[in-house]
Amino acid sequence: MVCVTLQNTCEQLIHAAEEEKGENGELFVLHVAKTGKSFMGSDNDASALEYLYGVSQKAGADMTVIHSDDVIETICRFVDEKHIHTAIFGLPGKNDRDNGFISVLEHKLKDKCKIILIQKGE
Repeated sequence: MVCVTLQNTCEQLIHAAEEEKGENGELFVLHVAKTGKSFMGSDNDASALEYLYGVSQKAGADMTVIHSDDVIETICRFVDEKHIHTAIFGLPGKNDRDNGFISVLEHKLKDKCKIILIQKGE
């Protein structure tokens, strides 16, 4: 599974997940947006979603987009429901605020799946 946020970094994360899954694995692309917010954080959601769908489709991934007030619990529930063994997340960039999101996820998912963190631009 790969969790994506911003359109300009999701392709890199999806390709990393595609390599990680191997030939017989399934690939899930998940984007969770806060309830009441635009899906992709932009004024042009349709274009952003189309882009994300296209990249996911090329990678043979099942794409899911969900609105939720509790992003972390939604991700954890998705991991349980889809029996995810590996989850890939992008690390916050230098100019992004680190609110402990990754630390909380690592703690909640530690016994459920392996977490791989990808630095932007790697």
